[in-house]
Amino acid sequence: MTTIACNREVMACDSRVSWDNEYATCDDKVLRIGGELVGTSGNTASIFKFLAWYKTQGERPEFSGEEDRFEAVVLNKTGIYLYINTTYPMRIRESTYATGSGGMAAKAAMLCGKTPAEAVSIAIKCDKNSGPPVRCYSLTEV
Repeated sequence: MTTIACNREVMACDSRVSWDNEYATCDDKVLRIGGELVGTSGNTASIFKFLAWYKTQGERPEFSGEEDRFEAVVLNKTGIYLYINTTYPMRIRESTYATGSGGMAAKAAMLCGKTPAEAVSIAIKCDKNSGPPVRCYSLTEV
């Protein structure tokens, strides 16, 4: 699975992808799309379907069933938005958010004052489905 953590300025993620009993390292859990950061976790095919829609904002794809489970966290200058198995966002009012299999550990770490990158590092120690390296992206980077 994954760990993604963000506040209103940065988004961090782990780099492990898993399937069956296999693991690999990837570098595309957080993408910069326009002036936004988009972090994703869940079913890879569903993530690609969501991202294709998000980039164009064209016709909304349908997501259904267990095989279509995903979450996308969008960080932009107006806040944090969450998409769960849909193309319709929910605005997150808290100043931080974390998701994925290591999300609860990362959320707890941020509640204790850790940065999103530090929170993902802590989650990696608690979640076998999250792994290094930690990648961190600033909303204001060009």
